[in-house]
Amino acid sequence: MRYDLHVHTHLSDCASREAFFPLYIQAAEENRQTLLGFADHSWASGVEGASSWYRKQPFERLAEQKKQLTDYLAEHPTSVKVLQGAEGEFANFLLGIDEEAAAYADYIIVPHDHVHMKGFVIPEDQTAPREMAGFLLKSFEALCKHPKRGLFVGLCHPMVPCCMPWQFKNEVYRYLTDAQLKDALTAAKEAGVWIELNLSEFACVPPEELENYEYIRFFRIAKEVGNTLYWGSDAHAPKTYRERLPFAARVLEVTGLTEDLFGEAEKAMLSRV
Repeated sequence: MRYDLHVHTHLSDCASREAFFPLYIQAAEENRQTLLGFADHSWASGVEGASSWYRKQPFERLAEQKKQLTDYLAEHPTSVKVLQGAEGEFANFLLGIDEEAAAYADYIIVPHDHVHMKGFVIPEDQTAPREMAGFLLKSFEALCKHPKRGLFVGLCHPMVPCCMPWQFKNEVYRYLTDAQLKDALTAAKEAGVWIELNLSEFACVPPEELENYEYIRFFRIAKEVGNTLYWGSDAHAPKTYRERLPFAARVLEVTGLTEDLFGEAEKAMLSRV
């Protein structure tokens, strides 16, 4: 894993209170990574409908950390390119991003599958495996066709019931056919939407069960379709970040992907630094 575009600092309420950016940068240096992107949860102040959790996390707070990053890098030169990104939200077809908010981040990634946020991201009556599979397909395709598509670069931990047990994820995938996944991924490719390989979504599976993880199908089809892929550890603490780096090789092995498939996104993001 040469780079990482999905790392959470203490600015995310769900992250460790010790998740400070210098610790992540040090780990990236030690592992000779080219690029590190911080993507803290954020909701646009100008978009009505935020949950109480998101109202405490506006995009505006990223400005101070970006200034701190600039000052830190001026005093501590590094070979790692660093970006202040953000993780937005797509909550039951409501995009929590607008143009003003996007100006606070170097890039934005968006999830559509924080299904543990019942009644906000997903309706209460769509949380059984069959209904959830339908919701994931519809919300994924809606994001790819969204009129504000230009405000974000890619989808983080896409097409998976985020924060749910891996066995439940397998149940959901039994209602998602290869043809449906191919149609969705083709829509993403045509829209220029990048697809994240989220290491945390694989780390939740016991090692002995990893090859039986249904989510693998999604990435094998993404390779077939030719989607632009990018790396995301989804680390919420520096310790987790260090643990995810060596795990990347195993994820490539089970999905049948290769490191070169992630080069297009890397090149594009390095040009933003």
